[in-house]
Amino acid sequence: MKNVLIVDGSAVTRQMMAKPLKDAGYHVIESGDSHEAMALAKKFKPAVVVTDSEPEGLGGIALADQLQQEYDDCGFIVMYVGYGGEATRSEIDQ
Repeated sequence: MKNVLIVDGSAVTRQMMAKPLKDAGYHVIESGDSHEAMALAKKFKPAVVVTDSEPEGLGGIALADQLQQEYDDCGFIVMYVGYGGEATRSEIDQ
C-alpha cells in the first residue's frame, strides 16, 4: 500500500482530500504543518506529498524542495487554494 502525506492547516480540507484516497486503497497520513510533515515523511516515506501552498512553517514549495533533497523518489502536488471572504461572496451575489 502506497503512503500519501497530506499537509494543510485545515483539518476539514485534509479530511476531504483523504477520503477518496483512502477509498482508493492508499494509506493517508495527515499533517497540519510543514514541521510535522517533515517528521512524518521520515517515518512513513510517502510516495506522494500533497501540500497547501502556505502550510504553517515552511511554504509548500520550500517543503517540497526539502523533502525532494531527502527523498528523490517522492512526488509532490502543491495546491494553491483561494478562500474568499464575506466581501467576495457578497460581490458574487450582486
